[in-house]
Amino acid sequence: MDSQVFAGNCFEVLPTLPKAQFQTVFLDPPYNIGIDYGKGSKADKLPAEQYLAQMSQLAELCVEHLTPTGSIWFLIPERRADQVGTMLTKLLPRRNRIIWRETFGQYREDRFPPGHRHLFWHVMSREAPFLTDDIRVASQRMLDGDKRASGPRVPDDVWELPRLVGNANERIDGHPCQLPEALLDRIIRCSTSEGDLVLDPTAGTGTTLAVARRLGRRYIGIEEQSPFLALIQKRLEQPLQLGLF
Repeated sequence: MDSQVFAGNCFEVLPTLPKAQFQTVFLDPPYNIGIDYGKGSKADKLPAEQYLAQMSQLAELCVEHLTPTGSIWFLIPERRADQVGTMLTKLLPRRNRIIWRETFGQYREDRFPPGHRHLFWHVMSREAPFLTDDIRVASQRMLDGDKRASGPRVPDDVWELPRLVGNANERIDGHPCQLPEALLDRIIRCSTSEGDLVLDPTAGTGTTLAVARRLGRRYIGIEEQSPFLALIQKRLEQPLQLGLF
């Protein structure tokens, strides 16, 4: 398949796509916390059982489209992490449960403010790739100037990456949520090779697609809302900026 973005509801579009084509699927669906994505805030405030049933259906549809060595990544906040993690484990073996530590987290006074999200990585088989050459980071010994340092290391399962605040350089006007490219860069680099096909069925601002394009991967995105489709198209038309991370 060639890279493209489909207009429509992911539950309707996914069954029309060829099976077993995608090396990686990234899921960052609405979190059911009352955000207006174009259908009003009530559409993102479903009864818990209904919401979790939808997430299970979406994950099952995506798994059908993975290659035999493919993987699925599912990003979800704390309040639904346990249920989503259990649901995914029933579908595929888990390779990692990663904590995305969001620096510049949202502040609260009534409780300890949330500063992280859960990123579940589940794979079709043990043969699913884990490519580390391009994601290694400086070890603490390297940062400390310790002569015993042996070189960059594989990141651990807590990723400290800033969320995109309102005035961030990456921020695109016209969408209530946007992920940092650094997050998708690491995901795509470690689980795919150049030319592989990446799927984002709730494409939003097109971050997954833009990063896949920059890294030489093919991509398929699905987005239902026309204004967001226009944002994605404009973003994908921008000249490539290589070597960002």
